[in-house]
Amino acid sequence: MLSGVVRIYTDEIPTAAVGIKDNYIALFINTDFFLKELTTFSERVAVVKHETLHLLFRHIFRDSKFKDHELLNIAADLVVNQYIGSWDLPKLAITLATFPDLKLREKQTMEYYYSELDKLRQKGGEDSPISFQALNLVIGEPTNGDHSKWVTNGELDNIINEILGQKILDALKRTPTRLHGTMPGDLIDYIKSLEKVKPSVDWKRLLRLFASTNGRSYVAHTMKRISKRYGTRPGIKIKRHWKIAVIIDTSGSIDQVTLQLFINEINHIHRCGADITLIQCDAVVQEVVTYKPSMTVTVKGGGGTNFDPVLELIKKSKNNYSGVIYFTDGYAPSPTIKIKQSLIWVITPNGKTGDHLFYGKQVQIKGT
Repeated sequence: MLSGVVRIYTDEIPTAAVGIKDNYIALFINTDFFLKELTTFSERVAVVKHETLHLLFRHIFRDSKFKDHELLNIAADLVVNQYIGSWDLPKLAITLATFPDLKLREKQTMEYYYSELDKLRQKGGEDSPISFQALNLVIGEPTNGDHSKWVTNGELDNIINEILGQKILDALKRTPTRLHGTMPGDLIDYIKSLEKVKPSVDWKRLLRLFASTNGRSYVAHTMKRISKRYGTRPGIKIKRHWKIAVIIDTSGSIDQVTLQLFINEINHIHRCGADITLIQCDAVVQEVVTYKPSMTVTVKGGGGTNFDPVLELIKKSKNNYSGVIYFTDGYAPSPTIKIKQSLIWVITPNGKTGDHLFYGKQVQIKGT
C-alpha cells in the first residue's frame, strides 16, 4: 500500500500522519517522535501500520456530516487499532479497552463508533461512567497519530479519492494469495467490496486502433468459453499485447490533480495488456522510463509546452511502438513532426481540442 504513497519527513506534525500534500497522498513522519519517543521496532511498525490503515479505510476524507472532528478522530483510531495484530501499540493509543463499560462491538465502521461516542457524551455518563470519564480524558490530548492532514469531502477533486481506492485494490492484487489467509476475513471482504475506479476512456476499444501495427497476439485458455473443437471447457481466446509510448505533458499549465488523473488512466492502459514506455515532456523531453504500476511517478518539468521534441524522439527511436498516446491539455502550437505510428491525443476535461492537432485521434477525458 505504501509503495504508491509519497513519504515526507517533517517537524510540522508532532507524531505521524497520512493525508494530502500538494494533491498527493502522503505519509508524514516526525523523525524525533519516530526514533526517540518510539523506543522499540514493534512500536514503530504499529504506528506505520496504524497510518496505513487510515488510508485503507479512506479516513483521510472526512464526511462533512460529522461536525465534531475530535470525536471522529477517536472513532477512526478505534477502527484501525483493531487491525494492528501482534505489534505493540504505544501507551497513548486508543482502543476498545479505553471504553470498557460502553460495550462497543468489534470490527465496526468509523460511523458506528462516532455515533456511540456521541451518545455517550450526550448522556453524560449516565450508563457508562468509566467510559465517559475516559472520553473526557482523551479528547484534546495528543495521541500517536496526527489527523490534521485529513480533508473534508469537497475540498479536493474526487479524483484523489478514486485513485486511493484503486491503490487499495492494486495492493491486494500484489499480495500473494497464500498470504490472504493471514489477513482478517472481514478486511479482505471490505477491500473487495470497493468499487473499482472506472477509466474515463474505453482503452480496450481505443487500443484496437493499434491492432494492425506491431501488436502481438497470443492464445489464452478461459473457463468462460467452450472449446469449439471438443465442446468442453476450457475454451480459448485470442489476447492482444501492445508496446505503447505514453507521453504526459508536464508543463506548468498541468496541475497535480490532472497529473494524478493521467496516471490513473495509464494504469488502465497497462491492465489492457500494454508494455508502456512513459515519457515526460514540457518544452523538452524530461524523462523516459519503463512504466510499472507500483512505481511512484515523480513529475519533472513545469515549463512551456512543445509537442515536437518528444515526437522527434519517437520518430528516431528504434523501439517498434504499436502506437503513441499523448496526455495533454492541448494548449500548444501545432506539431510540425509527424510520426508513422498511430497517435491518440488525450485531452484534459478543460483542455483545447481542435484542428491544431491535425493528425491522430482526439479523445477528451470526462470531467468529474
